[in-house]
This record gives sequence, C-alpha cells and structure tokens, in this order.
Amino acid sequence: MFVILKQNLWRSSVISLPMLHFQRLARADIAAASWLRRLSTSHAPLRFLIVEGYSEEGRKELVDNGAGIASDLYATMLASSAGSIPTTHHVIYPTDGPFELPDLSQFDGVAWTGCRLTVHQTEDPHVQRHLKLARQLYAFGSLA
Repeated sequence: MFVILKQNLWRSSVISLPMLHFQRLARADIAAASWLRRLSTSHAPLRFLIVEGYSEEGRKELVDNGAGIASDLYATMLASSAGSIPTTHHVIYPTDGPFELPDLSQFDGVAWTGCRLTVHQTEDPHVQRHLKLARQLYAFGSLA
C-alpha cells in the first residue's frame, strides 16, 4: 500500500503507510509542522481516495473466509493514523470494470490497497486499468 499526498503537504508525493505518522513527519519538516498545526485546529477533514484493488469476487472470498474488505481496513487505518484529525474517504473499484475517476483536487491523498494482480500481467484488462489509474494519479500529483 502506498499513499500519495499533494506535494504542498510534504516534500514527498509518495509515502508508505508507516511514514504516515504525522508527529514524526512534523518534527522532520518545519513546513509540515506548520501545516499540521493549522490542520489540527481546523475542522476540515483529511480527504482520502481509496483504490480497492480486489475484484468483487475477491472481496466476497475475503469476507467468506473471515477477513475484512481491504478498503474498509485502509479507511480505519488512515483514520486511526490521523489521530484527532478527522478523515473522510471515497472508494473506487478499478478491478470491477470501467469506472469514473472523481475530481482528484477534492482529495488530500490516495491510498491503494493490495490485490492478486501483478504489474507483469500487462495483457490483463484489470491490470491495464490499474496502470492507467496509476499514471493519472502520478500525473496529477506531479503537477501539484
């Protein structure tokens, strides 16, 4: 899983979940600390787009075997990592078929769950949708 944040929030546009500890990042970067102070005193939530990697069948299999749906777990992890900062999220399902990408400017970050697909399956339409989405998200983040 990785999280893409708008570049004006932190120096890096791509961070891993273990790096999403706000206090540690704030100590490492004065600009981030200032941003975090403003955010923690505002009522504006962190807005996350969560990309659910599993197909509908894969999600059903996870639930049938006692596991949770990845996007639900990520929403919970992101909320708990944010501490007292409120969060909201929207989930998209590119593996299920064509989907409409929401307005990326409405989100502060993107979290991408794992799945059974691999990037090496380049002829698989599911993988092609994920790769196209990754390019779109990277292009958007690199322009911020």
